[in-house]
Amino acid sequence: MSNLQKIILPVSVILLVFGVVPQYTDFLLSTSPDMSHHYALTYRIFETMSTVFTNDPSLGEMNFYPSNSHVLAAVLGHMTGSVFAGMNAIAVAALLLVWVGILGVLKGLADRVFLVATILLVGAVFVNFETVRLTLHGFELIGNYYFAQIFGIAIMYLCIACAAFIEKQKSAALGITFLSIISVVMTGIHLLPTVILVGTVWVLATLYFIENWGNLKKRNTLFVILFPVISIAGVILNPSFSAMAKIAKFNGGMWYLDTNYPTGFFQLSVIATMVSFGLFAVWFTSARTKENSAYKYLIALGFAVPVLCIMQYYLLSQGFGSEYAVKKYVFNLLTFIFVGGAVLISALLNGLFDKLSVKQIPQPPKLVSTVIFLGASFILFSTSLSGKQLIETQKVIETEQSLSDFYAQNKEEVKGTVAVAGLNDMPNSFNYMFSLAFAKTPRHFAEPHVMSGRLINDLKPYSYIVTSKGSSFAPKECPGLETSGISGIKKTCLAESLKKIGECGAHYDFSSNGAVNPKEILGFSDPDQYGRWNNGTKVTFQCDMSEKKASKIRIVLRPYIFGPQKEQNITPVINGTRFNPIKFPVIGYNTLELDLTPLNIVDEFKIELEMPNAISPKETGENNDTRKLAFKIKTISFE
Repeated sequence: MSNLQKIILPVSVILLVFGVVPQYTDFLLSTSPDMSHHYALTYRIFETMSTVFTNDPSLGEMNFYPSNSHVLAAVLGHMTGSVFAGMNAIAVAALLLVWVGILGVLKGLADRVFLVATILLVGAVFVNFETVRLTLHGFELIGNYYFAQIFGIAIMYLCIACAAFIEKQKSAALGITFLSIISVVMTGIHLLPTVILVGTVWVLATLYFIENWGNLKKRNTLFVILFPVISIAGVILNPSFSAMAKIAKFNGGMWYLDTNYPTGFFQLSVIATMVSFGLFAVWFTSARTKENSAYKYLIALGFAVPVLCIMQYYLLSQGFGSEYAVKKYVFNLLTFIFVGGAVLISALLNGLFDKLSVKQIPQPPKLVSTVIFLGASFILFSTSLSGKQLIETQKVIETEQSLSDFYAQNKEEVKGTVAVAGLNDMPNSFNYMFSLAFAKTPRHFAEPHVMSGRLINDLKPYSYIVTSKGSSFAPKECPGLETSGISGIKKTCLAESLKKIGECGAHYDFSSNGAVNPKEILGFSDPDQYGRWNNGTKVTFQCDMSEKKASKIRIVLRPYIFGPQKEQNITPVINGTRFNPIKFPVIGYNTLELDLTPLNIVDEFKIELEMPNAISPKETGENNDTRKLAFKIKTISFE
């Protein structure tokens, strides 16, 4: 192979990354709080040019989180002018490189096995994401946002592919040595891929002895024994390991599908192990030459992941770690089953073709082989990054820039404990994200107030609220500091304005992303991301219509219908005038529109919604919730 041929594939992969990634960063598929925490750390590195944070109350556990991936994102943030754009580009590129790395391992197989396995894998992944949506790689960025983990997993697969190539070109001992060294470096990125890589090294060492028993060379054997030991010692002694071990105790939330815990994880571990045994049988019964060495890396990965998952569960039963740490193995377990299964089927078909004397596929030209590899990588990547587009990245970047301008102009004035809330078109998780990054709001305030949407109910800890101009946190009677559409409002003025009923606005968002004055509502539960349920048989909303008259009111609401509760009724009462009852027999959001013109409202507007069929989920048998529910109010708007 000429030097030019050797560089065709890596150069093509680099071009693929630069060509594809910008096309897949326009929308986000997650608004997870994990994104907020990773962004806060990245922004702090960007801001201070340091990775040492000992007691920053806005970072929480991110004070001691391994930060190598965040450093790269901060550097890219400096290059692009946006920390968020840099972090998101790294995350998307990492997912692409996950599939490049996986196919890189497969490329070490015989041409016919590689081609058939690739076709099977692409087809299976495509069908999965179009139908059942099992949690393969890609779901780290769908619903979740495991930034450092997906980056580390990408490095892991790429290095396993490189080790397979090193073995093919040089020796197995050198491939194992390479992975052992990389595993020590990986501790600065994320614990999960680090542990998987260490496990893979040990299985590879075992396979080395199985393969060469009776013909062991002293020097290679020394390397194979010594470096796996070094990999474990290096990982455990690395300060980043103890930091990640601390983080593993945090039991965070996780969005995943179709895998019951813990039974489903045991089942997946058994299936992955069976696939590995199948691959081992193929490898062991074949000519165990360098041409088939790629099988060993798949076998090693397939044994390491399920064993480590079960070990993590055992440690949890002994009081170490968390369920969260166990559950994160699901991406690797399921992906290996798909990849290993495709290779196993392809290898069995290849054996059948040989028995039937079917001719081997001629080795394709290097360019054709590269095109197949890149095309499959792109299809797997684009398929695994398919989901509901939740928010435009450009809006986040524009908000980030506006906040940056505001703080550059008003940093000296906006002091004390500050929260960011009520940003235009931003969900609460992004208010929370910017609150941690820009305002450095302590986590123990930001989580219950900003993230939960309850800030307007508890302003006591704060001196300023930073918000979008004209938001519910920036009433007319509270002029504040203003730059680039961002306002800094003094807490004292805002708290005073909330003591009285405000003017009727055009639109009220009752979800946790909105901010409705508690003085204006009665009979509601706390907000969630979609709105507020009633809690009882009546809710009330009121505002001052003396300045702005309205002819219509629109209420977007959803009835509570479950089990024996087949419909809900609602009777609107506006300023004492009772409207006819309205039935809602269908689940889903509806719009209730009422004409205000005949009522001739002069000043105070008050609407009561009577809900006689309110019933608790406990009574319907849905769950143990004892609240009396009838309707969830999403928005109220005036025209």
